[in-house]
Amino acid sequence: MHDGPVDWVYRPPSLVGIDHCFAVFVIGNSMEPHYPQGDLVFVNPALPVAAPCDVLIETVDHRGLIKSFLHFDQDMLVVAQHNPAKRLYFPQKSIRHLWRLSEEK
Repeated sequence: MHDGPVDWVYRPPSLVGIDHCFAVFVIGNSMEPHYPQGDLVFVNPALPVAAPCDVLIETVDHRGLIKSFLHFDQDMLVVAQHNPAKRLYFPQKSIRHLWRLSEEK
C-alpha cells in the first residue's frame, strides 16, 4: 500500500461529512466481476465490519487486499474472493487494519 495520497477525488454523496474516508484503486482480478481491476473504491471507516460486506484488509507488512468479509473464527479472519472462488484465512495478528468498503462505487 502506498503511504499517503496519490491523488484527490470527489467523494460520493453518501460519504460527505464522513471523516477519514479514502479511496483505493483495485489492482488484480480476484474480486471480478464485482470489482474489476482499475476500479476506484471508497472506504467508510465509520461503518462497522459485519457480514455480508466487502472490506479492505491492510496486513502488518502493508499489503492491501479487497475481499468479502465472512466472519472471525477464533484467531482467524475468514474472507472470500470471487476469481477464483475460494475462502482465505488470515491470522488476526497479521491484520493491521480492516475497513468496510462503501456500498457506493
